[in-house]
Amino acid sequence: MDLLHSKTNYEHNDLSDYAVNDLNITAYFPFFETHTLLFNAFQSRSKITANGLVDETSVRNKFGLGCDLEKETVACRKTETRRINYWLKRNQLSKATALGGLNRMRAYSQGRFYAANSSNYVLEYRLNYSEKRTPMNWIVLGGIRTVLQTSFFYETGSVSDDISRLHKKMKSSFGVGFRAIISGLIYRFDLAKGDDGIAPTLFINYPLSLGTLGS
Repeated sequence: MDLLHSKTNYEHNDLSDYAVNDLNITAYFPFFETHTLLFNAFQSRSKITANGLVDETSVRNKFGLGCDLEKETVACRKTETRRINYWLKRNQLSKATALGGLNRMRAYSQGRFYAANSSNYVLEYRLNYSEKRTPMNWIVLGGIRTVLQTSFFYETGSVSDDISRLHKKMKSSFGVGFRAIISGLIYRFDLAKGDDGIAPTLFINYPLSLGTLGS
């Protein structure tokens, strides 16, 4: 179980400061001798601690793109509107930990879904083929392999500014992953599918513990 408290500290008053509280719970259930069923539940809540600009006219004056000076005025105004709406919403409601990317909702781009509250649930079946120290020397990769694993995962998540509606509309992502620890480095490749199509993810990191593999 992990608890994380963080907060912003912007130097000017245009942006609202907010605090974020994250709760992450992971349970492991062993199958056979080496396989593992993993369940992960994640909740993130945010709250405004200091107000910035919350009036649309003020936000537009501060973060506008000056589209009257651009040749592609229509395209510029569309981009400007998205930008203004983002900062206005964030200043009024804050922003919890976003979903999408490496570890949560892997079929979507990094930080794709965000709001004042977010939740994510993952069910993953991990097949550990080997935990022996095996020397390897591939064309582009060499070292001592200590873990080789395949996983199948399904994840669902939701974001909402109104916490009472947090689970009303859920997005899902499912796929397969291949993981290895080679000479102390985690190599992870996931292939996930969601509403936007298929998304590959390649992740290389130094693990603090073996529990980090695929977490």
